[in-house]
Amino acid sequence: MLPFDDEQNRALANLAAYYEQWIAAARELDGPCKGSMRWKVVSGKQYLYHRVSANPLVDNSIGRRSPQTEARMLAFQQGKAAASARHARAQAEAARFARVVRALGLGLAPSPAARLLRHLDRRGMLGHLLLVVGTIAMSAYEVEAGARIFRGFDATQDVDLAWRGRDALQLQTTGQVSVLGTLREVDPLFTKNTERGFQAVSGKYEVEVLAAPSTLASFPKDDLVPIAGMAEQEWLLLGTPVRHVISAIDGTPAPVVAPDPRWMSLHKLWLSQKPQRQATKKPKDQAQGLLLMRAVVERMPGYPLDDAFVSAVPAELKGHLRMGVDWALAHRSVSPRGAIADEFSAGAPAGPAGDVLRRIRRVAAAVPLFAADYAREG
Repeated sequence: MLPFDDEQNRALANLAAYYEQWIAAARELDGPCKGSMRWKVVSGKQYLYHRVSANPLVDNSIGRRSPQTEARMLAFQQGKAAASARHARAQAEAARFARVVRALGLGLAPSPAARLLRHLDRRGMLGHLLLVVGTIAMSAYEVEAGARIFRGFDATQDVDLAWRGRDALQLQTTGQVSVLGTLREVDPLFTKNTERGFQAVSGKYEVEVLAAPSTLASFPKDDLVPIAGMAEQEWLLLGTPVRHVISAIDGTPAPVVAPDPRWMSLHKLWLSQKPQRQATKKPKDQAQGLLLMRAVVERMPGYPLDDAFVSAVPAELKGHLRMGVDWALAHRSVSPRGAIADEFSAGAPAGPAGDVLRRIRRVAAAVPLFAADYAREG
């Protein structure tokens, strides 16, 4: 595991700061500052109308001209001008730092994925309704750790998304959503795969949607049909997701909201031993799970392996937790200078507290099935 240097950390911090400014301004332009306002004469009197679409038949009347409607018009114009200026400035700076991050070789997402993730974020769906659960998520974990964790696991040309579900309040506030419809706002060529209803395809690019059994009821009707019935998807909804901004191959920002890294690590380790799992994917699952657990132990103090977390781990994952922790403690990271991780990473935790570690080790460890090639690690 190779810690990022100061230049890399600064570039990532600046990218995130300007991207968040840009997306906030974009949402403002999509919301209260959307469209245009104008005065319209009706029966000899002036009325203020707000147009929010290209269709002139759906203009919304605000009211007859008065000091109140004039103030409303002025506030709209000033707000839109300010939001537009913030949007343009932040967009340019985010693009600049995304190119810097790309040049530094950090977190390169496929360009189609970046476009899709930005749009989902602008629509307020990323993180709230959908999590990134494919290989792209690993780049977000690297930013969280401030270090290169994985090598040889470059992002594939598809995006895997997990549906988080909506409660009654969210249904009221978010209204009707369509995953496939949102994909088509990015690329009109997206179509539902008739043989694999959980998949949307545009040319060679694929988006797959999964849903835990507990969230399936809230998935939009007449949409894609997410992969469901896999109880292990529930684990990815636990804990606190990570949110970071990486760069795409084309030098544009790519926001990623991924599951809690502790649960993702256990999920990967469990998948590596799932009998029904495709055999060719299992070694990668195991390697990612172990490397991610080591990053959690050494460089993610915000995701502690404390008593509260260990108590929440279900019985079927306790052996995998011990396997991951034992491996992480036995394979401490080594810096280019040969020092172990907690000697060159300021504040790096040494691992679970003694009493928690004893709790973890009360359960027999799951046995790694593969002699993974950890030369690929960072």
